[in-house]
Amino acid sequence: MKWLLKKFMVLISLATLLPSSVALADWVSASHLGFATVRNSTLGYEAVSGSLVFFDASRPVGAGFELGLRTIAQGGEGPKASYYRLGAGPLVSLKLGQNWRLQAVLASFNETGLSAIGERIYQSKGRSIVLGWERSAALAERMDLVWGGFAIFHEGDLEPTATMSLIAENGRKAASNNRGISQGIQGGLRFSL
Repeated sequence: MKWLLKKFMVLISLATLLPSSVALADWVSASHLGFATVRNSTLGYEAVSGSLVFFDASRPVGAGFELGLRTIAQGGEGPKASYYRLGAGPLVSLKLGQNWRLQAVLASFNETGLSAIGERIYQSKGRSIVLGWERSAALAERMDLVWGGFAIFHEGDLEPTATMSLIAENGRKAASNNRGISQGIQGGLRFSL
């Protein structure tokens, strides 16, 4: 949590250095709920589906660009194991036309894997890249409904526990790192503060 606060403070510091015409622009906050499926996982989570949430805080920096911070919480449960991943990092958003956006995030994450009986199998820390698109429709003067799609590419170091052998027993591949791709859809609300 400390590193998340540090990243947010750096972002705010950078935003205050912008020219006054941009620095006075409104902050935007968004909450997204989504659904994703994992593919090409080195830990054997093939076609494992789960839910996720994105929380964004951003502000315009000129010419259709927004710079901000995205927090990502994701989890999925397979037949014999599950994972839970929390991450955060800088968000860059490009507005295309009136209602479309392209978004990219470079995030740090911390992931925990659990066996079917709830024992911790592994801990993983690493980086992820989120690429996505989003469409919006105004619901009120300062509130938009948003929806879109995304792909998350993650790679991290693997810190096995004493029960790491359960990964192999549960049909998981023996792995030296944690790498995979999640694809999904999301929807939510964006508020201009």
